[in-house]
Amino acid sequence: MDKNVTIAQMRGTIFLSETIGFTPDNANKFKALLLREAQVSGVVLMPGVPPAFVPAQWGAPWCLQYQDADMSNYWIMFLPGKIDIIRNCEQPYESTVETGFVHLCAEWINKITTSMGSSFKPTRVAYAPMFVLIQEECQEMATFFWNNILKVNTLDAYPIADRNVSYLLKKEISLNDKSIQLNLLHNISDGIQTRVVNSVQESRKVIMIQFDINTIPEINYNLENSEINTFFEEVLIVKEKLINNLLSL
Repeated sequence: MDKNVTIAQMRGTIFLSETIGFTPDNANKFKALLLREAQVSGVVLMPGVPPAFVPAQWGAPWCLQYQDADMSNYWIMFLPGKIDIIRNCEQPYESTVETGFVHLCAEWINKITTSMGSSFKPTRVAYAPMFVLIQEECQEMATFFWNNILKVNTLDAYPIADRNVSYLLKKEISLNDKSIQLNLLHNISDGIQTRVVNSVQESRKVIMIQFDINTIPEINYNLENSEINTFFEEVLIVKEKLINNLLSL
């Protein structure tokens, strides 16, 4: 894999038949269980923009936020009908950061579900990583990649701009002898990545690749902890096939 492919974000999600809204008791309980150092805040979600963090209100969506020594941000977001575990970072693709993250997702989800009682079972589960290709530093790969995704690249010598492609594949896997159907959603786009380097803000052109590997919404699987564990053990194998299928065209 090209050294200029990086991991920008990872998200593990469980979908629920109920919502764990904010209460002081819930905040104290899950801080103690998951991230004692975390800050508690409310969450406002709007389509197409990053979440906004506000003072937590009773019964509303809320979040545990934490920043580690590597300046990676962790969010555990308690949202309507689901819980998102997110790590925002910038790590080389070949690092072990994904392995550590999926293990952490399985661990935290097990703690959450166990604390809620034996009848509390996630209906679905998902893993959604986002990868970034720095266009100026891997131009040959970027050009080859888009030329194989899009047949039409120019019109009268004017190049395509604001490229954005989404498509869905399907796959069936087994979780502890239970047949599970997966959606393999691909979202690929050009973008501008803004970051701060040595206290200076800089922007660069990138290609963003996000997969959303999720159990299909049409079926309530009532997943056991052991099945959640197996999903996160197997999901990186599925993801590796997807990224190789894209970047090895």
